[in-house]
Amino acid sequence: MKYDEAKAHAIKLRRHLLAAAPQCLDLDLWNGDLSKQRINMSKDGLTIECFGVCSRESKLFVFLSSGRSRKGENATRFERVSWYPWFNGVCLFIEDPTRKSISSNITAGWYFGSEKIHALPIVAAIVRKVQSKYGIANEDTHFIGSSSGGFAALWLADFVVGAIGFAGNPQYYVARWPDSKRFAMEQIDLTNPEFEKRVSLEHLSQNHRSRFFSQINAKSKNDYEDQLVPLLESWGLSPVSYGLNNYGNFSVYCRSIGNDGANSTHHAFDNVQEFRLIFNAIKFEYSIDARADALNIVHEMQSERLSLQDRILYSKVWTVFFSKIRLPIVVPWDALDGKAAKFTLRNSNRRLYYHVVWGGQAKHAFISLRAKQRDRELAPVFEELATAGYGRHFCKNGTRILTIGKSNYEVARVRFTSFVKQTTPFLYAALDLHEMK
Repeated sequence: MKYDEAKAHAIKLRRHLLAAAPQCLDLDLWNGDLSKQRINMSKDGLTIECFGVCSRESKLFVFLSSGRSRKGENATRFERVSWYPWFNGVCLFIEDPTRKSISSNITAGWYFGSEKIHALPIVAAIVRKVQSKYGIANEDTHFIGSSSGGFAALWLADFVVGAIGFAGNPQYYVARWPDSKRFAMEQIDLTNPEFEKRVSLEHLSQNHRSRFFSQINAKSKNDYEDQLVPLLESWGLSPVSYGLNNYGNFSVYCRSIGNDGANSTHHAFDNVQEFRLIFNAIKFEYSIDARADALNIVHEMQSERLSLQDRILYSKVWTVFFSKIRLPIVVPWDALDGKAAKFTLRNSNRRLYYHVVWGGQAKHAFISLRAKQRDRELAPVFEELATAGYGRHFCKNGTRILTIGKSNYEVARVRFTSFVKQTTPFLYAALDLHEMK
């Protein structure tokens, strides 16, 4: 798709419409027309916020929102709303109403709705109205989401029989996801049997007409071990291998992306260009091998993109960390684009080094002094430092370690500077060395 002046104008126009006050409608009286763009649809006391983009193409793309943060208690987030220029078809963006119907303390809502009213059947009714208005078949209807929005995408693809659901790192069991605990804070028990079909996707195995496609990052324990593995076990299916796995109309692409800087391993999602390649590979009737090859290429592209994001993040973090610091250590500037780095004590013949590793998207750091365990001459020094209260001393995997533990990003620089200044006099004295001025 070419980007031209008309398309730029359309994007600017949509931003204006997104900021406009929505038209409030009763779902039962609505005819499916999306020409007004911003619509608040009411049904059974629940309000579903929508944003639509019309098209002459008889295809429908429904984008579902995840649990990403919103700015403000009553804020609305239409996930991937900037994607619509890349899709030839009607685009419908639907916000999860759960935060506003239950509590803003809810992060991921899984379109639970309210305690009495499930939101997803209402979303499906909205979709059917749009299908009827624009003459779109179930087989040309696509539900797209990630995380809790991925759960909703698969649920809706099952409900609208014949549709296709695309899900990135979705939850299959809501109650096993950490954010589900927030429902208990609102006195809602998700393990209640009456909520079973609201919080589980095990029933997808009964649908042989719709198509379900999930992408899972095996590096994310919460996604792989706590979600996908139990689902396959419940269906009596074999575990997945890396790459494309086909189980009839249920397909899983298992990735291995170890990004943990700019994004967490759970947030290994696609940009619009990557998704379009995935969409084409899955939607069109290619052979299984051809689809697998195409998805492998996208996986490599995404791995490189996320790795570059991490390197840029860590380069910025290290630059701030060492700005205006004068310490008796060697800073390997050519290696400061990763999450961990070694800083050798000057004039120690590389026997001693300070080690810093960032964790939690560079929100905190683990700081330590290290040496080889077999260098027995250093053992008394580490023990003396530990006794003096400068850290905890232990040995692991052949390495002698004195650690001050975990430090938040805001104080890590100060704590590292203090740690080096406090420990270096002991080290130089013990080794009868002199600091290089």
